[in-house]
Amino acid sequence: MLALVDVNACYASCEAIFRPDLRGKPIVVLSNNDGCIVARSSEAKALAIPDLEPYFKLRKQLDAFGVEVFSSNYSLYGDISRRIMQSLATETPHLEIYSIDEAFLDCTNLGDLSGFGHRIRKRIWREQRVGVGVGIAPTKTLAKLANQVAKRLPRAQGVCVLDTPEKWNWVLQRTAVNTVWGIGRRLASQLAGLGVVTGADLAALPPEVVRQQFSVTLERTVRELNGLSCLPLEEAPPPKQQIVSSRSFGRKIRSQKELERAVAQHAWRAGEKLRQQGSIAMGLMVWINTSRFAPFPYSQGLATPIAGGTDEGATLCRYARQLTRRLYRPGYDYAKASVSLLDLVPASQHQADLFTASSNPRLNAVIDRINHKYGSNSLRLADQWAPRDWAMLRRRLSPAYTTRWSDIPVIECR
Repeated sequence: MLALVDVNACYASCEAIFRPDLRGKPIVVLSNNDGCIVARSSEAKALAIPDLEPYFKLRKQLDAFGVEVFSSNYSLYGDISRRIMQSLATETPHLEIYSIDEAFLDCTNLGDLSGFGHRIRKRIWREQRVGVGVGIAPTKTLAKLANQVAKRLPRAQGVCVLDTPEKWNWVLQRTAVNTVWGIGRRLASQLAGLGVVTGADLAALPPEVVRQQFSVTLERTVRELNGLSCLPLEEAPPPKQQIVSSRSFGRKIRSQKELERAVAQHAWRAGEKLRQQGSIAMGLMVWINTSRFAPFPYSQGLATPIAGGTDEGATLCRYARQLTRRLYRPGYDYAKASVSLLDLVPASQHQADLFTASSNPRLNAVIDRINHKYGSNSLRLADQWAPRDWAMLRRRLSPAYTTRWSDIPVIECR
């Protein structure tokens, strides 16, 4: 048996942890550059505030309803997620961190599954002050389904256990096929053409036929819906084959020098992710573009091999700058840039090149340790300290309550 623990409205819930005055009030969180609504509390959903809509279109409506609006505070969300996962890891011998707000737990040999789910909910609320839903079932796909029931059915009280065919078939009969894990709109449309409109219809299809007409992936989904586990826990996520750092600018950039700095910042961040994974990059790509609504849009990218490979931030920044100079065209207002690290190999298996300078793992370790202790970008290249008014806009950013000393909440005792 597997349990899926999913934080309720993760970003919005994190914003309310250190603001008790916001509990029970509608909250929305915005995307990068305060563009679109990407997270809503249950109170905001009850007001029929749509998801993924541009903020400027809904500003008056949000003000009228008294909705609290926040910019994305990734340092806060990441730290709360880390704390939750640490707590969950003590509750099970095997844990798969699926996303920032979801984790699968091994519940094998547990007797009282419902009691286990309620204990998890109480513990996470007591320690972190965020609510979670717990869905328990024999497979990952059914656990996802059970989690949906736990969150949407009031009498479930946040926990749903589907441990018999009778229970999960009852739920499947009342579940639209497009809400089954892994079924997108296009696939749901194809299935509807065959008369498959519910989860029960999908589960009734012969797996061999599904494999022939669709894919192995959908065949696994069918088997999972029938209680046969095809997706094991992944306690250690597989290493990424490509690492990308990409973000729109807070304002348009015209200057080549500023564009180089912005791209170098992406290369620096990508290098941090690369070292966290324990890999070496053998290639690098830079992509820059204007807004697609610009009168004369421009979008172009270039890739280059990295001689001998590297994981050093300074070396990655140098390659990124070289490509940016070749890509830059004067007269354009650049809106976004991305850096991709390609052809990744494990650092432990990397063969050094006799004719190129090798990286300095001790220097990398010191830089990463200082930045981890004192905050991201505490130690960086000299020209990255220049003013960055093109950086991502976050006008409604909450304090970094748990990761910055100056933002620790102050409690007044009267």
